[in-house]
Amino acid sequence: PPRSTLFPYTTLFRSAAALLRRAVTQAEALDGKSGAMVALVLNELAAVAQPEEATAALRRALEIDQRVLGPRNGRTLQDVRSLASLLRRAGRTAEAAALERQLASGASR
Repeated sequence: PPRSTLFPYTTLFRSAAALLRRAVTQAEALDGKSGAMVALVLNELAAVAQPEEATAALRRALEIDQRVLGPRNGRTLQDVRSLASLLRRAGRTAEAAALERQLASGASR
């Protein structure tokens, strides 16, 4: 599609990412740096951020959820799926495969 067709979406995602970065800061102030609310907002940020920022946000959300909710919690497992998918799309297949193995072993327990 022509660039003019994509421009409104690009601008929208940048604006959403900026708002969600602020929301992360606010969630940290309310819930602490490792609070469950922070992980939720980080997941939302990852959905609209550029790949490098999205990867960092998902890694942090996964770390928080593993600690707060446990490794077998549904939200934690979804974090693993999301991160593996993002890594695979970025061509980081070895990292994605390692996470998918972790997911398979966690789901089978």
